[in-house]
Amino acid sequence: MGYRLRRQRSIGKRRLVEGSALFQSLRDDLVFQRWSPQQIAAKPKVLHPDDPAQRVSHETIYAAIYTYPRGGLKRSLSRHCDSIKPARGRRRTTATKRSWVPEELRIIHRAEQIEQRLIS
Repeated sequence: MGYRLRRQRSIGKRRLVEGSALFQSLRDDLVFQRWSPQQIAAKPKVLHPDDPAQRVSHETIYAAIYTYPRGGLKRSLSRHCDSIKPARGRRRTTATKRSWVPEELRIIHRAEQIEQRLIS
């Protein structure tokens, strides 16, 4: 009972709720003006220097974009975002897969007397 109550109290009110004026401004700047989240986050600091309720960090903007449900609006928001999540995949090239040991030093080329020796 206490844990759930503490968790419920710790959850803050979201600033970027769909339908709010702040969200509409964010969407317009991101999609139509093609601003980056850093530029959008700096805009309210200049326009409303004494109103902290209008300020949103760029991380909040990224979180709002990536946690948005699937659909056309999410695609349009993330398409205009500067930092697109990188595609996962192998980073190595074929050159790094090669062995660093020269061919003449490989274990298959060792002398027969070494092969015959007893290990105690």
